[in-house]
Amino acid sequence: MSADGFRHVLAILDGEPEDYRRLLAGAVELAQVQHARLTLAKTSDAGWLAQCVCVFPIVCVAPRAELEEHARDVLARSAELIPQSISLATLLLGEDACLSLRRLLSGGEYDLVVMREAFLRRRGRLRRVLRRAGVSTLAVAVGPRERVAASERLRPLAPAP
Repeated sequence: MSADGFRHVLAILDGEPEDYRRLLAGAVELAQVQHARLTLAKTSDAGWLAQCVCVFPIVCVAPRAELEEHARDVLARSAELIPQSISLATLLLGEDACLSLRRLLSGGEYDLVVMREAFLRRRGRLRRVLRRAGVSTLAVAVGPRERVAASERLRPLAPAP
């Protein structure tokens, strides 16, 4: 982070569309307050669905072209929600989110990465990439399960009897 605050915020869109709203709200607020540029990024990775194929062979994963088209659509719809006063860019990441982010963050252009807490929690490799890049990270709890998990971690310990 520079002495003036964050200059460039990277928001990683992951999960369900209703999850994006809360994540976007946090990223937009930071970008407005810090007068920072905002980049929305989405991966074309099939995510958990692709991992289920080996367990449930009936599940069909969409072709790569359809996944990319869906990711582009999500980026376009999300960009419409951003106030015009914010400098905005969109970015389609490759299938391997960690590798794409490592390459992206190696340039040192981003000061802050905003992402869902569950996305960050599930990916140890991603946490290592962020730590090595020296980029500040804001993990946003967006779903009810994430809010419950966060509140349980913050609950004070009961005094010993």
